[in-house]
Amino acid sequence: MNHPVRTVVLLVVCFAIVGSVLAWFAATTLVRADFARVVKTAQTVRSQDLHRAAVALGQSLHAMQQAPAWLGKVGQLRELLADPDDAMRVDEANRWLTELPGKLSLDLVWVMDATGRVLASSNYRSELNLIGDRYDFRSYFREAMMGHNAMQYARGVRTGEPGFYFAGPIRAGSRVVGVVVAKVNVERVATEMMTPGLFVSDRNGVIVLSDQPLLRGRTLSDEAPVYALSANERVQRYRQQNFIPMPITRRDTELFHGLYALEGESAPVILLSSLVPNIKGMHVHAVTPLRSYVHLESRRWLVFALIETAGILLIAFVSALLVFVSRTSSLRLQLMDANAELQRQAETDFLTGAAMRRKFEQVLQTEMLRHRRYRRTLCLALIDLDHFKRINDEHGHLAGDEVLRQFVLGLQARVRGSDLLGRVGGEEFALLLPETDPDQALALLERLRSEIAQRPVIWNGRQLRLTFSAGLGDWHRTESMEALIARIDLALYVAKQGGRNQIVMAEAPGENEPSPVSGKSPA
Repeated sequence: MNHPVRTVVLLVVCFAIVGSVLAWFAATTLVRADFARVVKTAQTVRSQDLHRAAVALGQSLHAMQQAPAWLGKVGQLRELLADPDDAMRVDEANRWLTELPGKLSLDLVWVMDATGRVLASSNYRSELNLIGDRYDFRSYFREAMMGHNAMQYARGVRTGEPGFYFAGPIRAGSRVVGVVVAKVNVERVATEMMTPGLFVSDRNGVIVLSDQPLLRGRTLSDEAPVYALSANERVQRYRQQNFIPMPITRRDTELFHGLYALEGESAPVILLSSLVPNIKGMHVHAVTPLRSYVHLESRRWLVFALIETAGILLIAFVSALLVFVSRTSSLRLQLMDANAELQRQAETDFLTGAAMRRKFEQVLQTEMLRHRRYRRTLCLALIDLDHFKRINDEHGHLAGDEVLRQFVLGLQARVRGSDLLGRVGGEEFALLLPETDPDQALALLERLRSEIAQRPVIWNGRQLRLTFSAGLGDWHRTESMEALIARIDLALYVAKQGGRNQIVMAEAPGENEPSPVSGKSPA
């Protein structure tokens, strides 16, 4: 507290060191909570978009899946399968199939017999027409031959173009005699049904739809279900045996967990998925970059700086306030001590340490009130040193001062703590004896007179003999302080006139003049 500026600086430095850890933790917590809200909002909004896209895609693909079931009931196709070698029926079926793609938003339609051989095709005029090819190895063909509507993603054998294949059975009574297949190229589906930024994976975890061509044909991970297929099945369906995983990896950061890193994207991304209804195993996925994360670290540093600065200013203010309060309290205590010392000096004789006359009379007045209330005895003695002027004249005032000090020390060492000795004149003293009856007071004064008379004061190698005379009396409850002092002062006068070195007991109010009760006149 003697160095307030140094104290404040020390506290600020300590906070800057220790508080920095707390400020960094607080800044990280605040920024992390704020970013968590951003992520949650992005996930909520994107999940809604993803769900709508999945529903729309599922409805569209499901509708396309019903087309082969309707086509399987067309008379021209049934007649073709009844007599596949009739050129007229083949030609009629080809012409009729040619008109379907434009009407139904399809890219290719063809008919196969029970062996998987193509009998008619909408592209029969093309050099790449399918007539005569066999596709009994396709899973959609096998499912349709079992009487089910089927859908499969695959790449074309002739064109290599990826697409969705929808197949349905053609029946003759209760027997399946052939299969009709409709193909929709991936580009058509992506253009007409897909929301930008989304991509679709099939039941084998292969990405089949995306507005980014580089993602198509990749897998969601290097452990995709497609590897459960044989190598031959992977080649037949996807025209490739090995697959490149999607360039996305888990990216847990200090500020958030559950994010992903996408190749070519500086910001972390969230990956969400939604199952496409009515289409077995197909999912729609969304990768959403969190651009705000790029500035997250700078925001954390900014919040840290604000908290640290505010903390330093606060601790500086509090420290300064504490120093001010402490210094004020210290100064107040010093002032109280100084006032107490001034009070003591004002109430205490600087030479002897005895109470001054004013202080003594105040205590006497208080004791008289207390003893009147509780009906206790109270005695007062007035003491005067014998022949004190002679000591000053013969040995000097310094010797007289030493005699006064030794006299007071001797008296104070022999009286009780509740008794009070006061200096009421040059060599005159008053001794207040509360809770003391006259006999006890007289015995005490006699003992003091005898001991002081037998112990001279040594001054410059010489022995200075010292005696005193005293007037003693007890207080009567109807008596004023002035009357009490006057009555005992009269007893002191009698002691002085009677030869000194004696104690005179003051008479009760209204009685005769007091007479000596002890002591001897000096020789």
